[in-house]
Amino acid sequence: MNCKNLRDLGLVFSKVVDNPNHDHRSTLVKLRGSLPALEVLLLDSLFIELLSADVVLSTGPPFMLNCLGKLSLSVDFGKLGHISCVLQLIKCSPNLSELEITVKGIDDNVAAFVKCLKTPGYLQLPLNKLEYVSLYGFASPNCVEVFAMLFIFQAPSLLRIFIEQPIGTKSSKELSDLPRASPKAELVIS
Repeated sequence: MNCKNLRDLGLVFSKVVDNPNHDHRSTLVKLRGSLPALEVLLLDSLFIELLSADVVLSTGPPFMLNCLGKLSLSVDFGKLGHISCVLQLIKCSPNLSELEITVKGIDDNVAAFVKCLKTPGYLQLPLNKLEYVSLYGFASPNCVEVFAMLFIFQAPSLLRIFIEQPIGTKSSKELSDLPRASPKAELVIS
């Protein structure tokens, strides 16, 4: 696959892949090598599952997605591999200005997320250009709060974090009182 001029890509699987082997699994390196000018990327949770099989927590990203400005992901926060893959994609996207995450599944694995953050280098995410973060579909707000805190503390250009919470879930109002890297950052919770 050689799509050097492709700017916008959405990858969505229509079936579940059980036990993908390395021959059928896409890797971040192959993705990057084929899409150097990519500006917008949408990845379904099943594709995140395939990518997460190749993510190694202890090393940095094997490439940079320098042109990527918008990243839209469907993620299962109950899986450490998904959390790691999301952080890896953010880490290799220094010009990311818009991040949208929709959560699939109802598990909320804060311990796995904190484990990823404690890995050397993960707190040095390139968030200088991140302006908009949208978080949707959280059945349990624990991971969304930790994720939102990461952006509130580290994104100096942040303008808005939008958190959609289902009716009946615990409110994330305590996030409003946190100190922010960006004085312009607005927290919207619906």
